[in-house]
This record gives sequence, structure tokens and C-alpha cells, in this order.
Amino acid sequence: MPYIITTINPQGAAEQDSDGRSYYVPTSTRTAVATLDEARMVGVKALPAAMTIGGAGPNIAATKALYALPQAGGTIGPLPDGTVIEVEPVDYQTLTDALRGDYMTNASQSDADVVAAFNAQQ
Repeated sequence: MPYIITTINPQGAAEQDSDGRSYYVPTSTRTAVATLDEARMVGVKALPAAMTIGGAGPNIAATKALYALPQAGGTIGPLPDGTVIEVEPVDYQTLTDALRGDYMTNASQSDADVVAAFNAQQ
């Protein structure tokens, strides 16, 4: 069963307005994977850098929570920096439906092709 991992970072990227004032734009990423184990690995890689370099306490708790996710997925966070990691099980048809254009008109596309196409469009 494939999964979609959504990582939401409320601090996001720093931007500047026309007057030179800085502000943050929340960012989010979506990644599709084929298995729950892959979803867990994507989640671990999405942990904020502050939690993975010298921040062993929160990193260990978040990593344990990711590896404890059941087949039904779940949400980790908000983490200390506000990041939220959501793991959602989906079917391949949901991924195909999310694709833009007519990429998936060929019914013989493999499951791996569907995941790759979804990630390429994100």
C-alpha cells in the first residue's frame, strides 16, 4: 500500500517584502512512497536539522514515534520548531488521480511508475 508523507513547516522560507522587511512563508512538501517502511524513512529525513544535529532528545522521541506508526498512518508533531509530519495511506488510484495532464493514460504503468510520476509533479 502506498503512502503520502506531507511535511508542513510553519516557519518555512524567509522572504522579503518590497520595503525589505523579512517574513516567513510556511512551506509543505508531499512525497509518495510504496511502503510504510519507506514512509518512516522519509519522515525521519524530514526532521528539522536542529533536531538531528546535537538535538538527540527530541530527535529520539520523534524517530520513535515515526517507527511506531501503524499501517493506518498518523501525525507526528508539532515538533519543537512547529513542523508537522503526516503519513497517510492511499491507494494507487488516488496517486494516479492526483497526477496532472495525461501522463497516466496508459493502464500498463507500474506501481513504481505511478509513485515516481506523483513525486515528479510535486
